[in-house]
Amino acid sequence: MSVKVAINGLGRIGRCVARIIADRDDIELVAVNASGAENIIEYGLKYDSVHGKRMDVSVKDGFVNIGNTKAKLFAERDPSKIAFADAGAELVLEFTGAFLTHESVQAYLD
Repeated sequence: MSVKVAINGLGRIGRCVARIIADRDDIELVAVNASGAENIIEYGLKYDSVHGKRMDVSVKDGFVNIGNTKAKLFAERDPSKIAFADAGAELVLEFTGAFLTHESVQAYLD
């Protein structure tokens, strides 16, 4: 049984983690929260100056597709407004760098 995770923040680290999760059987990416246009998000996931190209990526119709992984795409700055649990997430990986204290991540826990 795989752990279902969501990623909040698709910066450098979030993109790398999303690419790694897509290749694993024990972790399933079910949701992503990222700001920016879908074509920019797709480009960032496809091309990495260190890890190279990954051409099995698409972002369209509100979903991020990496290989066989299909994750719901959110574009929300306030984590309390993101329905990660409704997308099936059991765990949220925080990569924005904006939520660094227990109080600031409380919205994920409520």
